[in-house]
Amino acid sequence: MRILVTGGAGFIGSSFVRYVLQTQKSVEVVNFDLLTYAGNLRNLDDVASSPRYSFVRGEALPNKCGKERTALPG
Repeated sequence: MRILVTGGAGFIGSSFVRYVLQTQKSVEVVNFDLLTYAGNLRNLDDVASSPRYSFVRGEALPNKCGKERTALPG
């Protein structure tokens, strides 16, 4: 299973990412974060090399129809 964590580079999000990777051995985590004032990839240095972790820099913005749009890797 793969889960998407938005804001995963912030204080709470990075704690959640670490928790999931430590406790759910069959789960992959995709961290989607814009890295603004609260996001810092150094919060995740200890899991950055995990094959079950990936990072995507981006922002979820509404399109012209008002629906959310995001893109996930593979």
